[in-house]
Amino acid sequence: MFARKSNRFLKTILALVSLYYLLSVIWLVIYLPDFQPLGGPDESLHISLTKYLVNHHSWPAWDTPELKRYVTGASYATGSSFGYWVEAVLFELTGRNRFSGLLFFGIIFGILVWVFRKSPLAGLAGFALLTPQTIFIFSYVNSDAWSCLIAFLLGCAIVRFKKNPTSTARLTELMIASGACISCRNHIWAIGFVALLFAITPHLKSIIQKNLKGLCIALIAGTIIASWWPITSYLVNDGDFIGLVSGKKSVELFGDPERNSLALSLDQFNWPVFTIWTSCSFYGRWGWMTVSLPTYCYILALPLFVGLIILLWSRMTRWLPIFLTLILFNIFLLLVYSTTYDFQPQGRYLFGSYFIILGIMAHEISGLFAPQKNDKKKSKDDKPSRYEKTVLVISLALLALNMFSSISLSGKIHNVKDSFYVYVGSIFLKQGEWEEVEKIAQAGLKRHPENFQLYNALGSAIQNMNRTDEAEACFKKSIELNPKQTQAYTYLSNLYLIQNRFDKAIVQGELLIEKSPGAIEGYAILLAVYEKKGDTEKMKEVCHRLLKHRKNHVLAVKTLRKLEKAEKKQKE
Repeated sequence: MFARKSNRFLKTILALVSLYYLLSVIWLVIYLPDFQPLGGPDESLHISLTKYLVNHHSWPAWDTPELKRYVTGASYATGSSFGYWVEAVLFELTGRNRFSGLLFFGIIFGILVWVFRKSPLAGLAGFALLTPQTIFIFSYVNSDAWSCLIAFLLGCAIVRFKKNPTSTARLTELMIASGACISCRNHIWAIGFVALLFAITPHLKSIIQKNLKGLCIALIAGTIIASWWPITSYLVNDGDFIGLVSGKKSVELFGDPERNSLALSLDQFNWPVFTIWTSCSFYGRWGWMTVSLPTYCYILALPLFVGLIILLWSRMTRWLPIFLTLILFNIFLLLVYSTTYDFQPQGRYLFGSYFIILGIMAHEISGLFAPQKNDKKKSKDDKPSRYEKTVLVISLALLALNMFSSISLSGKIHNVKDSFYVYVGSIFLKQGEWEEVEKIAQAGLKRHPENFQLYNALGSAIQNMNRTDEAEACFKKSIELNPKQTQAYTYLSNLYLIQNRFDKAIVQGELLIEKSPGAIEGYAILLAVYEKKGDTEKMKEVCHRLLKHRKNHVLAVKTLRKLEKAEKKQKE
């Protein structure tokens, strides 16, 4: 173990790290609400649910009109997170959003400080494994922050249970933490259940024989915690406590039925891109603003992060099966989500399993490096082992890189303030608040007259206010500023389609395909034009062109089947 001077050095490092983490999160929580969106268009949906809780003190039904929704029609009323209630209480007390994340991060932070007090080296390793993306998760209103906290507490409870599996107190801790998973995002339900099975199955026979009463008490406590969400949701969503039926109804009632699915089949996956995006956003990629680090930061972080994990896992071999099972299971859930609902290679979706692992490691490594009671007293000048030195060096290097990366990302977010109009405008655009978009875009163009995105937003807004000539001018100006983009061509072709100016819509559709042969937008425009014109042969031709670039694409396959059925009916 480390000598007294070394411990003083480590405590100084902890003080600096603590100050950095707390100031980073507090700065983001307090400063950034002045120019949303740190959490992108999602955050306004989360906030609308929180404000509903403040106003009504009850969970909203799936069809509540007060909630803001995605273009698909879905809201967060069909999901679950007790974190929204915490955010609502804090909003009533402070009058500001985002303090729940600060509270949740503070709890995890406090546990890691406790680990540091038991073993400074273990505490530093724990802090080093908090990636910069973690700060992002706890800095805005979302459902992931609460899920991360519960996953971390579940990991801690598993270790404590394993040390004394027949203890009523430890059993109750484990069941309460597992039951609390039901108050998180739905994928944590499954991940938490897998972790619970791993923890309790090897000891179940012994527990039944030695402490059946304690097991019953623990199950009752866990059931009470777990039942909060099903009962609450059951009462407002007609018994659909999982949210599957009501989620589908939300899409049907409030969504755009003609909107193309955001899911991708496995044969459409670009696996290298999926892997790189997921990995980068796991380490640090700030949300919908897509503020990223220089490439060298990711390259440096990978060996440091993986190296520290391998070093720690090498002394925790009994935990490797559950670690690997949780990671693989979480990746499987991410793939299911991307192939059935929305293709989103976001690393934060892996935080469910990662924070359980982090909770396990926080407690396990505190015992690994802490001096044992039955050990002989060591001299204050005893030198650390080579293993401890290696863990220390990698932890300090990774901490330094994490701090540099977070500061770099925070600085980029500060600079995003200049592009505030684009980001805020995009939120109002998705919510259909056209007059607000026009005001924001006009104000932004006074400062950034060369910003083609603002012209796209302005054109889309005024088109929806039936000022089509002005909208057309905006889209053409956007193309003039950036001919390589595709968004303005899409807007312009849709405008021509609505106006039945088919020849011009076809020209824009072909330009879209020329610029991006694998993108769906150009083909969708051409299909819509030829369908309006009643030219089925041209529709078939467009479908076959699409299938050359996107094998088995849903739009092409469905359109061809539809045309085939129509032809059969005509023959009959």
